[in-house]
Amino acid sequence: MMKWYPCAAKELIENRIFRWEGKNENEVGRCKETGKVHVTVDLKYYRPTEVDFLQGDCTKAKQKLNWKPRVAFDELVREMVDADVELMRNNPNA
Repeated sequence: MMKWYPCAAKELIENRIFRWEGKNENEVGRCKETGKVHVTVDLKYYRPTEVDFLQGDCTKAKQKLNWKPRVAFDELVREMVDADVELMRNNPNA
């Protein structure tokens, strides 16, 4: 059964690998061990009016439609990351 985890991509790695510094388009993810910056904001994808927190609730779909998720949250994240890696491998300017 899928568990609901309200989070953003940043939260998936927060407090584990990176220390986040700066704000908005100047925010960076710095490796806690080495101090090297590994994550920066690409202005091509920056959306300053982005909603800070989005949360869905599938309870109604489960109750009224007898819906059940077919993909667990961790598998969904893995698929999304793999797809992005493959996209960048095939088209680094995507």
